[in-house]
Amino acid sequence: MGEARAPTHLFIDRAARAVATLTGWRRYGFAALLGALATAALPPVHAIVLLLPAFTGLVWLIDGSARARVPWRAAFAAGWWFGFGHFLPGIYWIALALLTDPARFGWMVPFAVFGLAAGLALFPGLAAIGVGLLFRPCVRVALFLLFLQMPGTALPLLLLPEVCFSKFPIGLTLEGQYIIKNLTIISAAL
Repeated sequence: MGEARAPTHLFIDRAARAVATLTGWRRYGFAALLGALATAALPPVHAIVLLLPAFTGLVWLIDGSARARVPWRAAFAAGWWFGFGHFLPGIYWIALALLTDPARFGWMVPFAVFGLAAGLALFPGLAAIGVGLLFRPCVRVALFLLFLQMPGTALPLLLLPEVCFSKFPIGLTLEGQYIIKNLTIISAAL
């Protein structure tokens, strides 16, 4: 029984090593492909089972970032390319909306789709640096970025108290609860 499981573990170990050691355009292309694979879990495809290989591959890529010369950049690049590959096919509906009148809005399609995908990909890129907290070389940069996120997270409490509190200072709205939760998590990480 134990012998039957050994080849599976060897295959997974070899696959993890192969993905973690990818470099250059192969690494970025594979990250984008994994992101596109994760997009298939969304409607209209609903292939939720594809999330498992997509995010497993992303974790392997981030794990391989620890071997890079600048680990946090490699982790960010893996996350950004994953996000770009995820958002590019995922926001096809924006192109469809702009193509309702192609004579007037058709020129905007490449800017809207590629620009929005590139901007939204910053968030998975930053999250990949956050995952870098699990890997020793990225700890300082990840903690610094979390520290920079603190004021932005707390800003709505000061600027929009009517949105965050139903009764100041103890009655939190749903938005206020999420902000306090985020502040707690960031504080715990620091």
